[in-house]
Amino acid sequence: MREKLFTVEDHFQINGRGIVVTGQLEPDSPVFKVGSEVILVRPDGEEFVTEVIGIEHIKVINNQIFNRNRIGVLLKNINFKEDIPIGAEVFLDKS
Repeated sequence: MREKLFTVEDHFQINGRGIVVTGQLEPDSPVFKVGSEVILVRPDGEEFVTEVIGIEHIKVINNQIFNRNRIGVLLKNINFKEDIPIGAEVFLDKS
């Protein structure tokens, strides 16, 4: 089972760390953390399974409204930002 976390709005590479994807969490998105397994679905339907190795809140306005925050997620074993294009969707793997 999978639950949608966010749609990729931007991506960039941090030298020595990896690829970061950014987006806005879906309303009522499930809780996830470093170590969570996620599924990345490209606009062409191709899927990648990877692990979250870092999470950063971006422009946190109100800590009470976590699900409306913008976030950046550092992903394991994704080497090229072209692998995860803008518009890809990120899902939490709940299986």
